[in-house]
Amino acid sequence: MLAGKAYDLLEEGVQSKKPFFLTVAPVAPHSNVHVNAVPGKVIPELVMTAPIPAERHKHLFPNAKVPREANFNPDKVPAPFPRLPSTLATTFVVLKV
Repeated sequence: MLAGKAYDLLEEGVQSKKPFFLTVAPVAPHSNVHVNAVPGKVIPELVMTAPIPAERHKHLFPNAKVPREANFNPDKVPAPFPRLPSTLATTFVVLKV
C-alpha cells in the first residue's frame, strides 16, 4: 500500500516538471495514517499516529522509548516546516507538502 502511494506521488512529481522530494519511512506496519485533503493542494497532508502493535506483539517492548536527540523538533526550523508542539512531537509524525 505504501509503495503504491509512493509511486503515485513520484509520478505526480515527475509530471509537474518541478523539483520535488519523496521519502518513504514507515514507522511500523500498524500505524494509522490519516489523509487530510488540503484545498488548492495536489498532495494531501498526512498525519500518522503512534504505532499500534499487533495484539500478539503488545507485550514485547513494554517500556521502549525512542530517544530524542537535541536536534529533534528544534526551536528554529527551516521554512516551510512547522515546529511540532511538544505534546504532538512525541506522539505523531506530521508531513505537510
